[in-house]
Amino acid sequence: MSTTHIDYLHIEFNAPIQVFEVPAFRGAVIEKAGKEHLAFHNHFNDEKLSYGYPVIQYKRIHGNASIICLDYGASEFHHFFNNKSWDIHIGERPVKLPIKHMLLKQIELKVRQGSFKYNIQNWLAFSQENYQKFQSIGDSAQELEFLKQILIGNIISFAKGMKWQIDQEVIINIQEITNRKLLKYKKQTMLGLDLQFETNVFLPNYIGLGKAVSHGYGIVHYINTNQ
Repeated sequence: MSTTHIDYLHIEFNAPIQVFEVPAFRGAVIEKAGKEHLAFHNHFNDEKLSYGYPVIQYKRIHGNASIICLDYGASEFHHFFNNKSWDIHIGERPVKLPIKHMLLKQIELKVRQGSFKYNIQNWLAFSQENYQKFQSIGDSAQELEFLKQILIGNIISFAKGMKWQIDQEVIINIQEITNRKLLKYKKQTMLGLDLQFETNVFLPNYIGLGKAVSHGYGIVHYINTNQ
């Protein structure tokens, strides 16, 4: 199918957090909602991880603690809202979560003839194997081609998670790598990338691509070229 529709919920709280606090924010929301609700954490139990695309993702957007819910994740988030108090602790720091902005809508996922333009920040693109391959590339054009194939795979993984069968070729053009940085994830240091790209696939604003998307990595931001 060339298109499908999903529910999309974007919540930005009036609660400034730092990038390194996103995992603690995630843990606090999971605790508040209840660990029995699997959509919040993507684990079947403490030992077994679900490798499906996360439908509830925890972010820092505009400097604030934020949530993106996709598909059935949008309806599942009521388990958090049902609490009388939304106060949490991030580490030792007490944090109130008044809502600054909330958007609930239905989004059409589609492929089109033209292209959509995006930034992606803190993209954890690499497995151990493909990181070694990337490090061995000495040519910038080949680097972009290598990254393009990984990004195509990430987009297809997102589509599968949304039960969307893309029946056309996924086309990507990476304009530039705007930043390379070392990022910490689960006590490991990993190479993160910021880059700008165009694709014929529509991606909902602020979703994550790559590794650790539920922890706020790989945030995709739509660039409106009509302004």
